[in-house]
Amino acid sequence: MRIELIKGGNKQEVEDRTRIVATAGQISHSSKSLFDLYDDRADYDENIKAIGRIVASGHTSITEHDQLTLFITDVTPVIEQILIGQRLASFTIKSRRYVDFGDSGFHTPDFSYLENGDEVKEKYNNHMNYLFNTYSEMVDCGVPKEDARFVLPYCFHSQIAMSLNTRSLIKLIEYCTMGSMSDIDEVREFGLKLLDIAKEKVPYYKKNYDSIEKQINEGAKNYNKLEFLNKYVDGKYDILEHPRLISVQTDYKDGNVDKTIIVSCIMNRYQLSFDMANKAYDKLSIDEKKEIMEVVCMSNENRELEHVSFKFEFPTTLAGLTHWTRQRIHSLLIPDFLPIYDLNNYIVPDTVKMNCLDKYQDAVNKNIQVYNEFKKMGVSDKDLVYFNLSGTMINVSTNVNGRELMWISRLRCCKRAQWEIREEANSMVDLVQKESKLYGEYLGAPCGVVGKCPEGKHSCGNPYVYKRRMYIKGDRL
Repeated sequence: MRIELIKGGNKQEVEDRTRIVATAGQISHSSKSLFDLYDDRADYDENIKAIGRIVASGHTSITEHDQLTLFITDVTPVIEQILIGQRLASFTIKSRRYVDFGDSGFHTPDFSYLENGDEVKEKYNNHMNYLFNTYSEMVDCGVPKEDARFVLPYCFHSQIAMSLNTRSLIKLIEYCTMGSMSDIDEVREFGLKLLDIAKEKVPYYKKNYDSIEKQINEGAKNYNKLEFLNKYVDGKYDILEHPRLISVQTDYKDGNVDKTIIVSCIMNRYQLSFDMANKAYDKLSIDEKKEIMEVVCMSNENRELEHVSFKFEFPTTLAGLTHWTRQRIHSLLIPDFLPIYDLNNYIVPDTVKMNCLDKYQDAVNKNIQVYNEFKKMGVSDKDLVYFNLSGTMINVSTNVNGRELMWISRLRCCKRAQWEIREEANSMVDLVQKESKLYGEYLGAPCGVVGKCPEGKHSCGNPYVYKRRMYIKGDRL
């Protein structure tokens, strides 16, 4: 793997970044202007000491003003999934929908803990090359890249541009070196490389680095596997057929989504108490309720929608999971890669069924066979994780408020969205529309909801039926 700090790494940049953080650390305890404080913080060594004292006292929020941009290559989707899970960071990732990954390369674990480690490594490389060749053959057979990728094993190399503040960086380092995924060698190596970069380029965290390194050397783990739960579960893992709406959270016992949003709007705009807003709500006609909902949902500041939330459970492939995780504004819970997912749970895209079903099926079966052979030979779970295919299915759950759900539906119900996530998003919208007559009408692709496509030249040219007019700056179009 290769990780480089692209922005903020030279001597002057390090000093400038440190100066900004030191200035932020003085704001709350000084009567001077912010600009005067900045002018006063010209001594780099003194800034390091000042920040160190503040950070040591637990006030680490000042380090959020220090932003780093890293280029990361030759890491697997295992790393990718961990990074995207750091929701305060920003990412751009090479798309498997549009880019051919046949020659991307792949990660090979170190099997030296086995007596026949070299033999296992050779067999592993041969098998992974076979899967990559199958991917290329599927593309040649006319299968779109976004569907051929379902046969790609989770050892393939990815490329990521990542920007994050140093507070998030430290948390990421701790997770990768001591968290629940740190048993995977690649994850641990990634965390240690980030630590080396941080020690050199973020010097004011020195005491924290010393503590982290001490814990790592002592084999510390900041997670509990809760192994006592094993006796209560049978190990069976059934994949859901469709998304499920587990719960709806509103201000009312009957789960009234629309009323919660409208009453929140009245409270917000007129500074009324909850009881007074409810009395005003009771006087509204149905048309007036519809108009309020339209104003709220079409506003750029539709914070009232955050007062309702929905908890879903839904099935997805590892390929689809990447898209869901990138929607970082919802609270997505994803099972860890360890223990290994059930490789018998996988999806077959329609284009694969039409063009090369046997080729795909043979690859999946071969992968399961080799996986079982490796497991019998004593290969560790931390290395078997790379046998997961992008088409492997898991169940995930998420809690999403009304504003977030509307945003997700705008992106993922669009006909240009990847077909799997589009089907899942549409199913979730259908479930919510059964709970809400007014708010539910504003969920879906932009063409169908607001009558306008934001995709420009990439538009599918076949929009959904236009449902309504909209407000812009108070004027009805």
